[in-house]
Parts: sequence; structure tokens; C-alpha cells
Amino acid sequence: MGGAAALAARHHAPVRMLKDGSLRDGEGVRTDAGALIALATPGHTADHVAFHWPERDAVFCGDLMMGGHDTALVAPPEGRLGPYLASLDRIRALRPEIVYPAHGRPFTRPRQAFDRYVRHRRLRLDQVMDALRAGAHDYDALRRAVYGDELEPELHRAAMAALKAYLEHLQGLGRIRRIKRGWEVV
Repeated sequence: MGGAAALAARHHAPVRMLKDGSLRDGEGVRTDAGALIALATPGHTADHVAFHWPERDAVFCGDLMMGGHDTALVAPPEGRLGPYLASLDRIRALRPEIVYPAHGRPFTRPRQAFDRYVRHRRLRLDQVMDALRAGAHDYDALRRAVYGDELEPELHRAAMAALKAYLEHLQGLGRIRRIKRGWEVV
């Protein structure tokens, strides 16, 4: 929910959410610029919401995508890679002309942006599988294999969180399993 409470207090507006039932998937929210349609887009978090603005062929994607980047953090326990990829597909299927993220510049070529985001995730999944096949089994070895030894120390925590999301996703697909010393390919 981030800064929503402060913003709501400043403008005397209610905060509506999927998780408490005050907002429903597909529900229209009236604004002075037209209706916005709430879209459940889990993945970044379990209760993440985007808004489709049909009159302008636009989507407000929240934290699903970050303007100026090819990735957004998907980290357990709230973040899940499978739902995240499905949410990207859901927004892409709307064929918006522009996508406004919560952070960064708008995506004026959203189709290409969706492709980059999905390609990035697929590449990382392949890198994790390759690292496991090459003998990296624990988190530190996998982090080094996937993100490199030159990764700045301040990014280690985010890399580990993302790595956990990839491992959980691959485990859910039945491609890897947890073992005493880490993970292995099934």
C-alpha cells in the first residue's frame, strides 16, 4: 500500500483494496477523467492491482513494471513468479498504447516492454537451471552463478530475494527440488 494512506489522508479519499473486499477485480472506479477498471495483477505482491483506462487505451500498472528498467522485484513471501508472469500477460492482452508505472517513465512502446520483461524472467530461469546443472546448489553459489561475482554488495539482498522466487517457481513446476544442502534438478 506504500504511500496510499498518506495520499488518502491529504485528499480525504478512501483507500480501497482487493484484500479487504473494498475493491473487486473488474470493478469500475469513476474519476473525472473517465472510468478506471481495477485489475487483480498478483505477482509483485499477492494483492497487487493495476488499473485499465479504456478511454485512453492506457494502463496504470503500479509496481508490476518499473519505468526505465527491464525488471521489477518479485520476492517471496508476497511475490510469486508464476502469478507475476500471468499478470504481465493479462495487461499485455489489453494492448494498451501506453503503460504508466508507479516508478519511472511511462512505457510508450508497451508491447516491446512486456516482451523484454518476460524475456528477462525466462533468461534468469534458464540461468538458474544452468547453474544447478553445473553444480551450484546453495543460495550463495547460485547467486554468484546467476548474478556474477561483481554484483555490488548492496544488491545481494535483492538478488537473493529474486533468486528465491525463481527457485520456488521452478520447484512448483516440478523441475527442481529442495535438498539438505540447497537445490537440485529433478
